[in-house]
Amino acid sequence: MDNTYMKKKKIQNKNSSKFSDKQIGQITDGIKRVHTHLHRVRMSAKEFSEERPPQITFSPKLPNNSWGSDHKSIQYIHGPNGERAALRLDSTIGYKPMLLDTTDSSPEFLSLLDKSFANVVVSEAEYATDFICKSPESAAEVFDLLCEHTYVSHMRGEVTLYGGIPLEETGLPSNRGLRIANKGETGGVNIYERGDEMYKKIDGANNSSWDRQHINLVRVEFKIANKDTRFRNLGLTQLHEFITNPRFKELLKGRMQFSSIRTYKCHNGPQAITPIQKQQELNDIGIFQTEYRRAREALKTNISKYKTTSKPMSPLMQRVLKSRGNAAKSWQKRAEALGYKKIRGFGGLNLDSI
Repeated sequence: MDNTYMKKKKIQNKNSSKFSDKQIGQITDGIKRVHTHLHRVRMSAKEFSEERPPQITFSPKLPNNSWGSDHKSIQYIHGPNGERAALRLDSTIGYKPMLLDTTDSSPEFLSLLDKSFANVVVSEAEYATDFICKSPESAAEVFDLLCEHTYVSHMRGEVTLYGGIPLEETGLPSNRGLRIANKGETGGVNIYERGDEMYKKIDGANNSSWDRQHINLVRVEFKIANKDTRFRNLGLTQLHEFITNPRFKELLKGRMQFSSIRTYKCHNGPQAITPIQKQQELNDIGIFQTEYRRAREALKTNISKYKTTSKPMSPLMQRVLKSRGNAAKSWQKRAEALGYKKIRGFGGLNLDSI
């Protein structure tokens, strides 16, 4: 093989990042707590149960104005502690299952929904990790840091940065977000700044936003559909099995990594190409997922061998892993209190126990 070609392609032992190791430590010190939980669960059901739990109430039917919906009516289901789920029903194109959607995804409320309908199937679940920050300024730095170092495996769709524009009401910049789509729009990842629900603003297109002064966390949200192989293999498609154990650790394992790419020289030019460059058009932040693709296209080879674990980010990853373990333990305890218990050696539900 030509030695000149090899020299031009030589990998330099240097990680490229706009943050120094010391700065990464200072930014991550601005994170008060890392919390993993279920955010949204989308489900479908063919019919109501013969008896509904007395703890929940159904509001009157309303016209369903959701864009792109095949159901003409919407009904809200209210739980005993302020929980709410949207029920879309009355299909306009022949028989189609009713659709359930809730962001109050506790085992207690999901259990009530499971008992209100027959054969509830989980269509998609959003697993969220919140990086709860000390101030809006800390949240902005954490968002930049996560964008620069987060690698999400098996995502082949578009990478889109959004938000950060002044809101009409206050003139303050809104929260920013980074959407990493999967090919075919099945699942995906969303990294975004946000605040408490009381400060959320909804525009005419039903999009949520927060102004800069009310942002107190950065959320990494995984949308995992039931078409996902791991989701199916873990037996999570039926709601009663999902409530038993939503498999936080197993389902999220390896999906998110904090990474760096060593600088390298491309074979088709003598100049060094440095991934994770400043991008003025994208609020002056680097996006690892985008730069990883650029590097792969430039080298025309297996770029994964040039991707390395970011050592300065390792303590933060340990906090993420610990939060997933805590979420799993807490959920399991609450599910067992409701009568949902795993059979030894089987991931399903012990139907005799409820």
